Amino acid sequence: HYDTAPRSPAEWNDNVLVVEGFGKTYGITGWRLGHAHGPKPLIEQMMKLQQSTFVCAPSMVQYAGLAALDYDVTGIVADYKRKRDMMVAGLKGHYEFATPGGAFYIFPKAPWGTATEFVTAAVKKNLLAIPGSTFSSKDSHFRLSYAASDETLKKGIAILQELSSRAPEAPRVRAIPRPGSTIQITSLLRPSSCSAASSPCRSSSGLPRRSRSRRCSWRGSCRLRPSHRSGTCRSCP
Repeated sequence: HYDTAPRSPAEWNDNVLVVEGFGKTYGITGWRLGHAHGPKPLIEQMMKLQQSTFVCAPSMVQYAGLAALDYDVTGIVADYKRKRDMMVAGLKGHYEFATPGGAFYIFPKAPWGTATEFVTAAVKKNLLAIPGSTFSSKDSHFRLSYAASDETLKKGIAILQELSSRAPEAPRVRAIPRPGSTIQITSLLRPSSCSAASSPCRSSSGLPRRSRSRRCSWRGSCRLRPSHRSGTCRSCP
């Protein structure tokens, strides 16, 4: 927590179970040590389940947790707050987000498309983010972690600023004419240079070269497309 004192749900309701961990607070995530507190009847049932499954956390991990409780994390919290402020300053004006009050995550709204589409574009630029659909039914926001070096964060901010200003180009779809339609052939044809009189000169794609602009009606098969080379065109000479 950066700006306010930690709060517990038990402040408002005694009938609540609070599960907490040592991992991210003290930098021992891989040790998988945590604790819970809540109503006595519920804790007693949890103890039965614990004793019949994994008994307890490894002894050395328990000793590490006890030592961590006496460790002053003020400097670590101050460093993460500085990183938080760096991210907020870099993304402000480019994204909609709430300023994080703790931890080391920020949850901006995707500036275009869905969060999944935006994250896909970010990954292509070597920036890892998690779409909000991982955590809820909505796909509008994405999660960023600023538990990284200042140099890495600066690179990430630059990429995010670039991504916020433009959406990726939509794939170009080539229109395919249907049988019986009329097509204007212009830009695909080169200037006439064919002297053949009996048959038209055709390009590698099968298109006639005699005219820069010719209307061509076709039924079912035509030389307009390589896949239709078996047929002929009614209007082509």
